[in-house]
Amino acid sequence: MASSLKMKITNGPQLREWRGRVGCSQERVGKELGVSGRSVRSWEAAQQDLPRAIQLALRGLEGPLRRRVLAEKRKEIAKLRRQLDRLQRQAPLQALRAADGLSKQIRRGERPDPEALRRLRDAQEIMTHGAQ
Repeated sequence: MASSLKMKITNGPQLREWRGRVGCSQERVGKELGVSGRSVRSWEAAQQDLPRAIQLALRGLEGPLRRRVLAEKRKEIAKLRRQLDRLQRQAPLQALRAADGLSKQIRRGERPDPEALRRLRDAQEIMTHGAQ
């Protein structure tokens, strides 16, 4: 990380590469710099040098911005893990309910409900992937 902080970002292609390293969209970089995402897109498309003030701002922005982006990604991952845990806890109950409904339909001589079959398969899939 220290070597990338010292790298000068003077033109559009370097800005695009820097933005990819940091993990930000053009809109996010624009917001951080106080300009529009359109300005960032324009700078990236141009082969000319970036304004000097932007070059200096980018050098000071990389570390803090990268840390904020990583923190946001960690929060999103934690949220997705909580959702997955909840689905895995609910899946056995959903599978039992779907299986019970299907067995009642079959006992009555009815054709199994496709939606109940889908719910049963979905619950089985969640339980299977949760066991790995």
